[in-house]
Amino acid sequence: MNHIEFNNNLTQQFNQSKFSAEIGETGGFLVFSNSGQRGLKHFTLSLYSLASIFEDIKFNLTIFSEHENYVESEWRDLGSKYYSDGTANALCTVQTKPLFSTISKIINLANNLDDDPDNDIKINEATIDNALRLLNSLMLEFSPKKIKKLPRSNPNEEFKVGDFTKLLSDSKLIFPDSLSLRFTAALQTKPFVILTGLSGSGKTKLAEAFSLWMCESPQQYCMVAVGADWTNRESLLGFPNALDEGGYIKPDSGVLDLILRAVADPDKPYFLILDEMNMSHVERYFADFLSAMESNDSHITLHPEGVQWERCDVPATL
Repeated sequence: MNHIEFNNNLTQQFNQSKFSAEIGETGGFLVFSNSGQRGLKHFTLSLYSLASIFEDIKFNLTIFSEHENYVESEWRDLGSKYYSDGTANALCTVQTKPLFSTISKIINLANNLDDDPDNDIKINEATIDNALRLLNSLMLEFSPKKIKKLPRSNPNEEFKVGDFTKLLSDSKLIFPDSLSLRFTAALQTKPFVILTGLSGSGKTKLAEAFSLWMCESPQQYCMVAVGADWTNRESLLGFPNALDEGGYIKPDSGVLDLILRAVADPDKPYFLILDEMNMSHVERYFADFLSAMESNDSHITLHPEGVQWERCDVPATL
């Protein structure tokens, strides 16, 4: 069942449901609705988050199977306690019934059932496994192919955003055309861009795709996952070795090496992608970069200068 058949079945089979649901136009996300005193409201949940819900139900199958009839307080508590995906966990507490109905509809479609999705749900190992298979097939439909760099015979040729947009489409990375235009325009305005959005919406993939397209070699980009324990700049820039005067410890992340390659090769673009920047306080680990970008004295000091540092392969400043 592809996403078009999935949407058609949702509409036709559950036209009596109070809560609509369909995979959104940009793909990879399921949009469901709820109407109340403030009018119709729509909510978005990635297929990945939905699959996570079913994995959590399967892991706690005995507990969830005891709640096949909808009781709002019970399903709110179940989701709050057992849903490991952050977005799903948050939605279950404020949109309990629309989310319950959406889960039930997926189970109905995956198992050829005809239950009332707004009030009943069939939970056993077989129905959950079939639902997971359905979601996995839908996710596979929207999974990107291997990103390949489009041929550019002349590295000095005019930059064309349309070529990048075509790359995204060919790689099955589904983004609005306006987003690739805004992203590239932002990079040309200032070489520091922050992408925000829901988990799984493709922020990292967009940055990675652009880097792969622009670069001639993997040595020109570096992707680093920010850790919750990043309390200073050492994970990005390393630090002087206190036990070996004149020695410098480079970070395992490879960020400093990337910067040094960029300094030595100013005619080519280099990209540093920081994934999940909000995992730690940005001002703690990124303050030196922000200060250098915003000030006239755009240097970052790494270690003191002096005779004892002459053998060091890391410069005193960047």
